[in-house]
Amino acid sequence: EEGVMLSKGLSYATMKDLANEFKNPKTEIDYRNRAIFGIMSTTGLRAREVVGLKFSSVFNSPEEFKLAKYRKKGGGWGIVVLNPEAMNFVAEYHSYIGIRSDYFFLSLPEKNRKSRHPITTRTLQNIVKSWNKVT
Repeated sequence: EEGVMLSKGLSYATMKDLANEFKNPKTEIDYRNRAIFGIMSTTGLRAREVVGLKFSSVFNSPEEFKLAKYRKKGGGWGIVVLNPEAMNFVAEYHSYIGIRSDYFFLSLPEKNRKSRHPITTRTLQNIVKSWNKVT
């Protein structure tokens, strides 16, 4: 059934609603949210692992899948398969903001700061919270 959840997380219907919400981005926040949703919904990474994703850690498998090496909880290394559509969302986000950065997700422009920095786990929590969906 569409609205049924078996464990903690978002139901299929909620995931579909979010995908539709992010379908046609117009602002930087929309592009960033779509990219974050794309990565988080297809990888299953923890918040700390998502904010630490870098382009320099992305490589191709022998089967031509995009993989990313990331630091796991506990300090070990892990490898995750990156969804091509989610990676396109990240590329469109970077193209829209016009900044080349090694990190996937960056802070919004600030008045008193010229450079941007990678988002923090707290910022990611606030972004997801702003989507107003209940787990």
